[in-house]
Amino acid sequence: MKTKLYIYGVVRADETKVLGPLGLSTNGSPEEIHLHSKDGIGIVYTGKECDDDDELPASRKNLVNHQRVIELLMSTYTVLPFSFGTLIDDVTALEQLIVERKAEFEATLDKIDGKIELGLKVLWENMDQIFDALVQEDEAINQKRQYLIANGMQDQDSKIELGKMVEAALDKKKEFMLNKVLDKLKPQAIE
Repeated sequence: MKTKLYIYGVVRADETKVLGPLGLSTNGSPEEIHLHSKDGIGIVYTGKECDDDDELPASRKNLVNHQRVIELLMSTYTVLPFSFGTLIDDVTALEQLIVERKAEFEATLDKIDGKIELGLKVLWENMDQIFDALVQEDEAINQKRQYLIANGMQDQDSKIELGKMVEAALDKKKEFMLNKVLDKLKPQAIE
């Protein structure tokens, strides 16, 4: 077993220090989180015991812990989070990463400083109503549907064709609705 560094994210920092037991290890005990700084850029990490080819299991517990640490960091820093499961060999490799990507880290931190990121999920509430609207709006879909009803829904090729037509129309409607939602949000958003 070897100790690797599990990286949570990049922040602006001028000092190297222990941030405290903010994380949870895979067995649920408190885990010390460290901030290693070089030239105004800091990387937040913790030590993980693992073999060379080990990966941290993407369990709900581990994913929640990763997000929890990121959120705790956000209360003090602008954070450029790393993907879940990012491991690096040691502090020397960590410093090399800072040196190699310092300009990129600084530019990205400048871009996100003072901003928050939100995810938006839009769901169709009633697919039957959506399908009915598609049938009314698209004459080709309506005709294919009427053909199938008249033939007792027996023509498998026509059923597949109707499914493809509905999928294409639904994709078009999704794109339209997405643009409508984005148009409303654009005045409030940076990107």
